[in-house]
Amino acid sequence: NDFYGTTYFVDPRGQYVGDVCSDKDPELIVRDLDLDRIDEVRDQWAF
Repeated sequence: NDFYGTTYFVDPRGQYVGDVCSDKDPELIVRDLDLDRIDEVRDQWAF
């Protein structure tokens, strides 16, 4: 199966976390995510 796209992680503000995966080579990516950032952004945006 062909997969058209790229895998990536973003934080609650839409900023990339780490590098974007290759769209040509199979990869496994692992990222440490700061889940406390979710509450920080929710408190600032108030919605």
